[in-house]
Amino acid sequence: MRLRYDWTPSAAFYTIDSLKEGAINHRNVASFLIINGYYSTESETIAIIRRLDLDADQKISYEEFSEGMKPQASFEDIGASSFSKSPRGYPEEEKKKSVYIPNSPLRNKSPSKFG
Repeated sequence: MRLRYDWTPSAAFYTIDSLKEGAINHRNVASFLIINGYYSTESETIAIIRRLDLDADQKISYEEFSEGMKPQASFEDIGASSFSKSPRGYPEEEKKKSVYIPNSPLRNKSPSKFG
């Protein structure tokens, strides 16, 4: 996203914070996802808030949002030689973390009720 010339953290934040409350809550996230064609469960939207909410107030401030949008260290930045690679080219540590859960609630794209 940052490679797009028209993308800014503030534009993204205020697009999600449609009521201009100065913070993003789980209802803002759910509405944004619905507008973009994804029907999330309440637990999914709460998980997104928890991921970005650094002060645990159940809201995402602009500072928390912009911190969450910063690029993470790339594989090359952390020293690729310190990881052993699997046949697919992924580090063995990453391979151990990925687990397929067939009935995961994260796979549910059905509409849910909010409010």
